[in-house]
Amino acid sequence: MGACNSCESTAVSADTSSWSSPPTTKVVLPDGSLQEFSWPIKASHVIQKASTDHSACFLSSSDHLEPGCHVSAIRADSELQLGQLYFLLPTSMLRRRLGSDEMAALAVRASAALVGHNKGHLDFPCNDCSWSTEDTLRHVQAKRKGRSSRGSSKGRDFETELGAIPE
Repeated sequence: MGACNSCESTAVSADTSSWSSPPTTKVVLPDGSLQEFSWPIKASHVIQKASTDHSACFLSSSDHLEPGCHVSAIRADSELQLGQLYFLLPTSMLRRRLGSDEMAALAVRASAALVGHNKGHLDFPCNDCSWSTEDTLRHVQAKRKGRSSRGSSKGRDFETELGAIPE
């Protein structure tokens, strides 16, 4: 949100079958649920579908939400972009400066909606990574296993994994 594109920040299910699926428009509702649209849709249609009182809410793109900036609405006749994340917000937030606590609450709401939607499996794709997901998982499990085999915190080995730099 804000400084990064929502298409890069949305989570992808760990199930490989979802990787081949086309991008969808994701809308986080005020109750924390997520609606997804795999076809082009106008903002006005999303508002009508999601809210009984159409004048009490508006859509805002996660890309335009930044702490300290005014919250702006997407025009009702605008077509929502596939692969983007949007929030359905109450009109009381329109043209108001977004506080950092409100921004954090929106981020938590989006994260919870995405995790709930993906059944708890999060995988953040990395195009330039040299390690596979399995390699990363094995590395983390090996680190945890090494820690747990030592028992309690008494007698912990605080030896660093970094070498010393001679002066």
